[in-house]
Amino acid sequence: MSFSPALKWFIALLLPLTLVWKLTLKTEDSIQLKDGITKFLAVHSFVVSETKPELNGMPVIHATAKNCKMLILRASPDGWTRDLIRKFATATDRIFIVFRGKIYTDQSSWIIMAGYLQSEILHRLRLVPHVRAVIAVVASEDCDAKRLPWDRLRDF
Repeated sequence: MSFSPALKWFIALLLPLTLVWKLTLKTEDSIQLKDGITKFLAVHSFVVSETKPELNGMPVIHATAKNCKMLILRASPDGWTRDLIRKFATATDRIFIVFRGKIYTDQSSWIIMAGYLQSEILHRLRLVPHVRAVIAVVASEDCDAKRLPWDRLRDF
């Protein structure tokens, strides 16, 4: 089967444009997510900073308030970042996942993966503004981070 030269040129020009468009959307989503988390933590009296390198397109967010220290990272919905996130934690730290404002103890939960895929499909159909993010929280032992109203981040 042979394709016309016009079709080949069309695909050759269209492919880079679609890749740039996808990368731009991911960056905008990450900026909105980072800003939303930063504002959420600031409202709850945390001092917030961020560091490079990025994980899944978002910087690692450091939050401290009195004896409470947290790291907030963008996690993968399928769990491939689980071991990497554990490297950020000490032996006494607690790790949990926030997705759609709910707290999960296991990153590779089928509920998270199914919800993420649903969110991605709805976003591609332009029915929701962005794909819902999976957020990992690494909190120090003295921190009761699960008691924060994480449901306020359900739209991110």
